[in-house]
Amino acid sequence: MRQHVLPEGLHYRLPTDAEWSHAVGLSAETGVSPRAKSNAGRNLHGAYPWGGSWPPPALSGNYLDEDAERKLGWPGIDGYSDGFITTSPVGSFPANNCGLFDMSGNVSEWCEDWDNEGSDGLRVLRGGNWTSYSFSSLLSTARLNRAPYQRCTACGFRVVLAPKIVPPERNDANDNLPKPSKPK
Repeated sequence: MRQHVLPEGLHYRLPTDAEWSHAVGLSAETGVSPRAKSNAGRNLHGAYPWGGSWPPPALSGNYLDEDAERKLGWPGIDGYSDGFITTSPVGSFPANNCGLFDMSGNVSEWCEDWDNEGSDGLRVLRGGNWTSYSFSSLLSTARLNRAPYQRCTACGFRVVLAPKIVPPERNDANDNLPKPSKPK
């Protein structure tokens, strides 16, 4: 069996909230925390991963559609059918402009960021999932949150291959350097 080894200096991690926004096609958001950005984004109408129409056009993603509504008894998106009741195989729908699959639909994705700057112990999740049916939950700006230990059939992840950031080694000789003076 062939073993795959990452090149030195690289590692896998979850995408940041900002990286996820860029990957889904959002150009700019306002707000300092993911929660503030999500709240500000609720006023954006038509900022969906597939464009500006509602309901989603055919083959937009795996959402709670009319078939799932009939089978599960949950409210679904009127006029939309994706062919799946629950999760679908990855890549069942066309890639976005960045060449990425499933940026919305199927499962919501964990991000590296903490919701509300970590004060509540909840991590950010992005993207609609197979249980999403409302126009607000499918906005590209929408965010969910969960505690990292919680399991969910509608939550998953993607990874980013990124350089490792190694903190500089402590050098006691630096302690003897003059400190910058405070402005007067």
